Amino acid sequence: MRRSNSSSLLKRALRLRSVDTRLGRLLFPGLVLFGAAYVTFIFCDALAQAAQLSQHRAGEPDFGAFTPLVLDFADAAARTQPLSELTSRASVPAVPTIHVMATSNGSPYLNWQTRTMYKTFQMVQATPEGAHMKYFTRLLHRRTDDELVAEVPTLRVDSLHAACDTWCEFPVADRPHAVAAWLKTEDAQLGDYLFLIETDYVWLAPVPAPLAPGDKPLAFHYHYINPGYPGLESVISRMWPGGQQSLIPCTGPAPILITHGDLVRLMPKWEEYSAWIENDSEAKDKLGWVREMYAYSIAAAQAGIVHEVQEPGSTVLISQPPADDSAGHASLFHYTWGAQFKNSSGGVVWEFDKRPFTETRHVRTMRAYIPSLPPQDAATRGLRLQDGKPVTEALLKVETQMLSRMRAAIEQLPDLNVACGWNGEPVCQWGCTQGVLCLPTGRTFKVEGDAR
Repeated sequence: MRRSNSSSLLKRALRLRSVDTRLGRLLFPGLVLFGAAYVTFIFCDALAQAAQLSQHRAGEPDFGAFTPLVLDFADAAARTQPLSELTSRASVPAVPTIHVMATSNGSPYLNWQTRTMYKTFQMVQATPEGAHMKYFTRLLHRRTDDELVAEVPTLRVDSLHAACDTWCEFPVADRPHAVAAWLKTEDAQLGDYLFLIETDYVWLAPVPAPLAPGDKPLAFHYHYINPGYPGLESVISRMWPGGQQSLIPCTGPAPILITHGDLVRLMPKWEEYSAWIENDSEAKDKLGWVREMYAYSIAAAQAGIVHEVQEPGSTVLISQPPADDSAGHASLFHYTWGAQFKNSSGGVVWEFDKRPFTETRHVRTMRAYIPSLPPQDAATRGLRLQDGKPVTEALLKVETQMLSRMRAAIEQLPDLNVACGWNGEPVCQWGCTQGVLCLPTGRTFKVEGDAR
């Protein structure tokens, strides 16, 4: 209505000007002021709607309140422009796009997880609410391609340790180097935010996109990351001399929702600290299997990148059954913890754990090894977890929810009719270029030495 009124006024003014130019000169400044006031109103209205949308991040994501606007940029330079410079149509806010990235060394253990995770990502991305999750990259730190290149968008960089292409004590030590290499590629420039995740995730819903420029990186509070733990202060002091340890966030490099610029700023120290730990026996011993997580957290503090660290149960990032007995507001499940339901005599009635899925047969014929659902009467039978925690209706529900999601994904996965890349098998050759995103469309397997 306001737009038609302003148009009518403008036409009327022009007609008056044709009759009396002097009267037109009097009206014209008023019309300019009216137009400026109208533009100001539209701008303030858009800001108010954006402010309302930002409030959704504090509670359960509500994607029904607006229509996502997916941004297609013509070149890499436009993709990296500050969020404050992004424009939207009328009063519809532009939803920043998200680039999901997961790292892997291509082992069967991680490939089984990756196939499941990527399929659940596709399921969520295909919904109207998931349109802003526009890009996905599997960062493969390995010296040859693997069997999943033909199914999952993959960018490969050489691993630091050749042994980790098959088995090594701590393959995650190669991750910081791989991420540093990836950040230098064109692929890493895609999207307004990067969302770093692990392979053992199950997508439940789209992760909400930050709506305000300058938002802090979003992280998850891991309570076992504790810089103040006895014995760690001396290690951290040698790693970060003079550093203020109270600034270290209790988190890790996944899940992290962060801008490309912030990740670039902390990346050198993340890589440096990881390498330092691997070459220091005391640091390796005291920081243990989460040492690369400490390297990230200390690097973030050193670089001055303050994270918003969300608590389990209220975070929009991940839920970790059975430690969590509800999905809460989480967008993903993380099945790092195994679950056993035991009866009163200690017998295992049901269990799920990722650790048995370590062979190529599990990866290539996944539907033959679909995890079972927990018994639906478990909460009424007096069953307990392996740590003695009672199996409640809430716990049973969240375990069933996660496993049902996984099963729905696995049932859609075809068998992989390839045998390459693992323990004496031919090298996988998909015609991909190292350091360049390799899309799976139309890829066919070639045995090493095949001239096709």
